[in-house]
Amino acid sequence: MNFLLSFFDRVQVALAQTTLLPTAPDGDPTKYTFCHLLQLGENVFNFLITLSLILAVAAMVYGGARIMVAAGEPANVQTGKSAIKAAVFGVLIIFGSGLIVRFIIRILSGGDIEPWTKLTCVPTL
Repeated sequence: MNFLLSFFDRVQVALAQTTLLPTAPDGDPTKYTFCHLLQLGENVFNFLITLSLILAVAAMVYGGARIMVAAGEPANVQTGKSAIKAAVFGVLIIFGSGLIVRFIIRILSGGDIEPWTKLTCVPTL
């Protein structure tokens, strides 16, 4: 039980440290550009990926616990296995969509594709 409380404390700290809004240039909110909008979209997307991965881990833990307390009952074992399978497929879908969305954001920003984890915008004339 202490492990779960420690895990959720770390998750809470990680989510609290994320900033969704990009900082305004020179502190003036009227100077936001299209690049800042893309940065906002990427920040929201990263937040949603983090949140969904946390839920996937919780689903895997639920499935594993269901299997452990099944006491040989096939219905409970099957429920646990299906929860774990659904969580694994969900994680694969999350990572696949992450690659696609980040690639599209890089194309729209006009920046380099590399490094793919950092958004770089090219100023337009």
